[in-house]
Amino acid sequence: MNERKREAVSRLLLARSRGDRLVENCLETNVKLEETVASIITPSTRRQAMETSQTELWKVAEKKITEFIQRKKVLKPAQLPRIKKLF
Repeated sequence: MNERKREAVSRLLLARSRGDRLVENCLETNVKLEETVASIITPSTRRQAMETSQTELWKVAEKKITEFIQRKKVLKPAQLPRIKKLF
């Protein structure tokens, strides 16, 4: 097995262990690895999402979630202590 396939299998198994139902279904139904790797890996971080071919879709989803959080007032404004920086 070459390095690329080994990495793809590792990502699939990691996604499965994290409860990704789509990966679980593909593995159970013996869908070919080549048909699934690019389309079903759910990014674990924003950086991973921005490196996929669906970057624009992730940005739209991110914007919708942010708007929802603001509209529903999920978070409350807070002041940082003077000695702390936001980033």
